[in-house]
Amino acid sequence: MTSTVPARPKLLDQMRDKLRVLHYAWKTEKSYVAWVERFLRFHKERSGTWRHPTELGKAEIEQYLTFLAVDEHVYTPSQAELGTKAQNRSTPSRLVSGPAVCERALKFPIQEMHPPMFNLPAVQAALRQYQFAGWLLYEFRGANVLARRILDMGEKPLMSRRFLYWIPAEGTPVKIVHRIEDSALDHLPGEKVVYLKWQEFEAAIQAVVSGKSAVAMEYSPGNGNPYISKVDAGTIELVRSFGATVVSSGNLIQLFESTWDDEQEAMHFAAAKVTDAAYG
Repeated sequence: MTSTVPARPKLLDQMRDKLRVLHYAWKTEKSYVAWVERFLRFHKERSGTWRHPTELGKAEIEQYLTFLAVDEHVYTPSQAELGTKAQNRSTPSRLVSGPAVCERALKFPIQEMHPPMFNLPAVQAALRQYQFAGWLLYEFRGANVLARRILDMGEKPLMSRRFLYWIPAEGTPVKIVHRIEDSALDHLPGEKVVYLKWQEFEAAIQAVVSGKSAVAMEYSPGNGNPYISKVDAGTIELVRSFGATVVSSGNLIQLFESTWDDEQEAMHFAAAKVTDAAYG
């Protein structure tokens, strides 16, 4: 019996997957993919062959942006500044400043995007605001992608053993990690508790949550919000068995994982304008 290796997703499908993991808006995804496809076709027409984005650098991006502004008359925020210079093609160095959305889209598959760094003071301030005793982030083999993002795990490989990160509203966080993967959370602040046996694992959890009134976890009562429900029922039961009250971390996830910064918001609206102009 022969085994087949799954085909690697096509470039634009990889880009779509990455955009969705990063929670980009659908219109932004549509606009980014369209710009990249046009960019690749532009260079294919000139070279006679398809080229991967990693082979196309700053010069090729500037060439395409200049073509858009001069030959295609694509509107950009800087167009008013360019005035007659854009029409007589005398200042290509100024033309390459836009359109910003297209430029960001072209750079997207080439440059890796990283999530924001973990911000302990901000998280603890939010815990106090919501009157939570703390936040218990639990992860096992990729089951809790939200925890990985919050904890700035980035492209770190999935761990084969369970780990938890306890963030109290006040005080020092605690990292609960297995002995064979005890460096899993070394990039985060806090004390480290290393376990080997399951009894040690449960004792470590009990030590941080015992009797706590409101322990936030990726849990949704009645699975009302399945996007939040990332922790299995057994682990929730274990935490409750230590006298802790488990509450949903939904508001915390929304605050630290699903909130755009000013640049992301501006990119979204800029992409929406380009998409509307292109597709009506």
